[in-house]
Amino acid sequence: MRNLPAAVAAAVSVLALTSCLSLPPEVGATPPPGPVSTEMSEPAPSSEASKEEPAPSPTEAEFECLEVTDEFAVTILDGAPDGTAKEAGYKLIKAAAVKSPDHKEVYVVAIRFDAPGGDPVTGVWATTSLTTGPILSVDGFAKNFTQWPDGTKQSGITGVEPYVQAAKGCVA
Repeated sequence: MRNLPAAVAAAVSVLALTSCLSLPPEVGATPPPGPVSTEMSEPAPSSEASKEEPAPSPTEAEFECLEVTDEFAVTILDGAPDGTAKEAGYKLIKAAAVKSPDHKEVYVVAIRFDAPGGDPVTGVWATTSLTTGPILSVDGFAKNFTQWPDGTKQSGITGVEPYVQAAKGCVA
């Protein structure tokens, strides 16, 4: 009986080791009835190898900068909380757009402008046309400097998409 504590300790060690290894359920399981094959089967593909690589997301360079007229850019800025862009003291610097690959007939328009009391800022809005149509605020600057509806809630455009970043790059 002197070896009983050593046998218990060995059994506990084996149990602890097998639980750490997380062996699959088939290891140690009773084989199915019937003949047993002695041929080696092809190893199962690893879970990493069987996963398809996600398609790379488009980079900013893959989007075309589209022209936005000063008139339309001012129309967007006219959604200022203090009235028109002129009344709010906004001065247009540059505007450009990028077609959304995720939303049919949607453009994101980036506008770089001066606002009173600060450095130039760039805001991004979404619209269905580059001349007229509904306008939605996409990023924080657009939401802070105009009263257009929230594009994130309306369309799911969050402002971090590559095409939004590309539009910002068009006016940098």
